[in-house]
Amino acid sequence: MLDYVFTYLSQGIILIASLTLYVFLIGMLLPGILLRLQFIKGPIKDRGIEKYTSPDGRAIVYEPEVRFRKYIKQYMLCSMDGNKYIKCLIDPKINQLKYDVLVFDNQDKLIDVIGVAEQTNQGEYTRAVQLPERTSYVSVILRRADGMFSNNEINVIYPILNVSVYAACIVVATAVEATLANKLISGVFEEFAGQFMGGISVIGSLLLGIAAAALIMLSCFINVIRKINR
Repeated sequence: MLDYVFTYLSQGIILIASLTLYVFLIGMLLPGILLRLQFIKGPIKDRGIEKYTSPDGRAIVYEPEVRFRKYIKQYMLCSMDGNKYIKCLIDPKINQLKYDVLVFDNQDKLIDVIGVAEQTNQGEYTRAVQLPERTSYVSVILRRADGMFSNNEINVIYPILNVSVYAACIVVATAVEATLANKLISGVFEEFAGQFMGGISVIGSLLLGIAAAALIMLSCFINVIRKINR
């Protein structure tokens, strides 16, 4: 009796460990390596014009692209008390403003795209937008300014090769995990679930992996669409 309990317990622990590893692999490790947004618009055209330093931190004033300067005159990238944020100096005639903040690290990699939409109420400055700790510099892309300006250019995308590799990894990992879970669950709950789980073949596991990969790729596509069509 104790042998059966020990066997079932060990199989249950292996199952939980494998599921944890599977979730970590496809949910955290691989996305962090492969699913990084890429800026495809070209060289950054924002221009730093002034720098301020104080005991509390520092700030750099930038001018955005020329075509945006009628509406966003300048923006200030601030680092104060360990926090990083951005504020924009805008045309006070504007009531509604939408823009993207492209965030880059010190290796020139795009690490985030922050969409901002706010009622400016004809003020001179936008609200402060919090930035990730790894921020080295940013670029501001204007989307809409009342009815006077509208910009729908695509600026960011997930590299197709990276998404393809990620999808392939999901197919393999899901197939392996489904097959392993099939054997372990059949062993732990043989009387109750053995027949049901026994129906999951290797082909079924592969189909499950392909379905999971398709869902991931669809979510990537939707995520990019959300970022470029705010």
